[in-house]
Amino acid sequence: MRPDTLARLSLALLVVLLIVLGVRITGGPETGRMEERDRTRLSDLRDVATTVRAAANAESGTLPEALDSMIGAPSDLRLADPFTGAPYRYERLSDRAFRVCADFELPDRIRRPQVTDFDGGSGCLTYTYQP
Repeated sequence: MRPDTLARLSLALLVVLLIVLGVRITGGPETGRMEERDRTRLSDLRDVATTVRAAANAESGTLPEALDSMIGAPSDLRLADPFTGAPYRYERLSDRAFRVCADFELPDRIRRPQVTDFDGGSGCLTYTYQP
């Protein structure tokens, strides 16, 4: 085999190896889509939490019992996962604490420390309401 042919073949093999390694490390395009869907879910949960706090303020500091009972909720507030249709979960933990939850595809990839109130095991964000 000629030296220039061997060099080209080695270079092509190296390029293929680097591409395969890159996809393996990053997870590829499907992992990127899953991460983007999880970012949407996280954003939705934060919007729901903001609305829960606003509803509590409107009700003299009383947290709502359920999401569908919130006063003044914006009409464009998403209360269900836009990808699966599963409703987001809300749980009033006490007079001052609540959590909102969703089913995440890659909960271990939710970035910390920006998201300190996230529990990957349950898929919940926990909040303390302070009027």
